[in-house]
Amino acid sequence: MKNSDYWLNWEQILTLVLQLSNDFGIDLVLKSRPYPVITLDDYIILGENLNFLKSILMILKIFEDAYVELKPNGCRLYILFTFQR
Repeated sequence: MKNSDYWLNWEQILTLVLQLSNDFGIDLVLKSRPYPVITLDDYIILGENLNFLKSILMILKIFEDAYVELKPNGCRLYILFTFQR
């Protein structure tokens, strides 16, 4: 995959993530913080559910350059992934 493919597929990936959250019955909050031109950082905040987390990580593996950071915060996990355009 080329970097441009990441940007083009972003909506599709987001749709899959939201569908997974519905399938697992988890409230998911997505906050976008766009940077000028180059990067898009998204924070997904979800409850403790390992199956859901595994599904998210499997989606992220589609992107070779995806950066994933997990931060336990009480009963929540923060997943940060950045795509270079």
